[in-house]
Amino acid sequence: MFGRKSSYYYLLSMPSPLDSTIPHPPSGPIQSLALDLDGTLLNSSHQISPKNAEAVRLAHQAGVHIILSSGRMTPTILPYFEFLGIPGTLISYNGARLSTFTPGKPPQVLVSHQLPSSVCTDIFELCRQWNLLLNIYTDDSLWAYQPQGDFSLARFYTEQTGAVYQGKTQDPLLFSSSEVIKMLAICPIEERDFYFNNFSNHLGVSCQIIKSQPQYVEFTLLGVTKALALETYFKNAQISADQCMAMGDAENDLEMLQWAGWGIAVANASQGLKEKFNRHSPYNHDQDAVARAIYQYILMSPFNPD
Repeated sequence: MFGRKSSYYYLLSMPSPLDSTIPHPPSGPIQSLALDLDGTLLNSSHQISPKNAEAVRLAHQAGVHIILSSGRMTPTILPYFEFLGIPGTLISYNGARLSTFTPGKPPQVLVSHQLPSSVCTDIFELCRQWNLLLNIYTDDSLWAYQPQGDFSLARFYTEQTGAVYQGKTQDPLLFSSSEVIKMLAICPIEERDFYFNNFSNHLGVSCQIIKSQPQYVEFTLLGVTKALALETYFKNAQISADQCMAMGDAENDLEMLQWAGWGIAVANASQGLKEKFNRHSPYNHDQDAVARAIYQYILMSPFNPD
């Protein structure tokens, strides 16, 4: 239907709707598509639009392997794969866990990384000093720590992601023997960069410190990123990075966009990402940016916005 066999030659002659900073189109047919969720594949209502869903399913039918890549925990990514009804790969916790998904079956974990207990102790202490809410992710269970028992931002997090807390506590010692995959501090938007810098100054290079959504500072094992998870999957699948297209909107997507052969930041991307990555779509997550890119670079077919 879409004739991908000659796509490379057709693509070279296609006018690009992306901005003029893009030096060249993909160097060959795309075999894998890595998509961030919030702010990229999902619209402002945290849903996959009908146009995006149709395009992703058509890309899968055309032989492209679909990867959903998010800072979210695995259980809050699964509903979107189930909605799409296709197999694929999940990158969760900003790359700390890599899993495969087949409709009707539980995900199969391929790789999982934990934070050292000493780093967790340091993060707990900083959040105690600064009176911050801290999410703790332990093997697909979510807990909240707040030193003064104010869990109002936990309700905000549930509204944003659909994640359900296993429990909430003022006692960090509850997690002294837990295997922690990721931690996430929730801050006021206007203070996020202040806390990011302070966490960086205090923790140094003991862990990976990540900016994702405007309120979040996230912590994973040092070196863990979405790009590392992609690289691990591609090495096992014997696929080249040049054959991957990736799309994202936040600074936790930067390494993934840089690693992929064809990375694209959506128009609503954070200023921090736009300053570091200059291949931008003119369309945002409420304008079906993902579908438009799939139609142009994978399906080689005109996109119908109606």
